[in-house]
Amino acid sequence: MQTDFYSFKGDSALTYLGSIGFGGLPNEIPRHLFVGKSVEDWEVEIRKFIANREDKDGTPAAWGWPWPWKSSTYTDITYIYGDLENTGAELYFCEFGSPYISATRYLEMEDLLAKHDEKNDLSQWTDKMFEDLEEWSSLEKKRYSAEKIQFPEMSQYHKNPPIKYARNGFYA
Repeated sequence: MQTDFYSFKGDSALTYLGSIGFGGLPNEIPRHLFVGKSVEDWEVEIRKFIANREDKDGTPAAWGWPWPWKSSTYTDITYIYGDLENTGAELYFCEFGSPYISATRYLEMEDLLAKHDEKNDLSQWTDKMFEDLEEWSSLEKKRYSAEKIQFPEMSQYHKNPPIKYARNGFYA
């Protein structure tokens, strides 16, 4: 999944930090990148993550915009690190420009649902399982009823990287 990374410092401007071509689902991103850092420290960590990927599919922002589309609205997954909800800096993600959701909360709910899915017989479900499912449904409704993120136009930053770095056919 093509994935873009941004930071948000509270000035309503998103800073593009780079992209990866594969492995961008929340359960594929190292957990230490989710919370507990200043935005500046996270920017350093994510730049390292992008640059040091074993599959060599990272594209740092300095290389320009890697995709043929105009903005992250069309990218599979986009992560934003910052204090979007006035609760402290954490990692948020969205799919194809949809409203964002806390990546930590999303993974917690995915883990709970996976645990519940092991019990295919609904008669064995506990009240807590139904509460979890209701909470997940509420979270998803809130997410999809919120306003979509307006990502900056990036195609003007399209550059061709040095030929030794072009990979996966993402560059024209």
